Amino acid sequence: KKNKSTNAGTQVGEKEGQIIGENEKTKLLIKVMGEEGIDIRNFKRKQLTPQMIDKADKIIVMAEKSECPEYLLKNNKVIFWKIEDVNGRYDSYEYHVKTRDDIKKRVEDLVKEIS
Repeated sequence: KKNKSTNAGTQVGEKEGQIIGENEKTKLLIKVMGEEGIDIRNFKRKQLTPQMIDKADKIIVMAEKSECPEYLLKNNKVIFWKIEDVNGRYDSYEYHVKTRDDIKKRVEDLVKEIS
């Protein structure tokens, strides 16, 4: 069976539906993902919902617990990954590469674990 993933944010708010490539702050993110052959320019931001949680086997959260809705915190399918937040480093190529590579390794390990 093939594994399938989707992504969503815990606090998207009014940015729901925003196209990643239209945000000036995502230039380096688009570049470093492109280096891996992943084109995210047309990805749209979407809000995490309880319905998404219900359909998932595992939920990987890279947000701080304080930024998560209660229904997420109480779910036993949730795994929290501590990923350093961008916090104003939108112009740091090194930061984006390090973060991308960290997440890539974690995803590879997760795929091995569930295969």
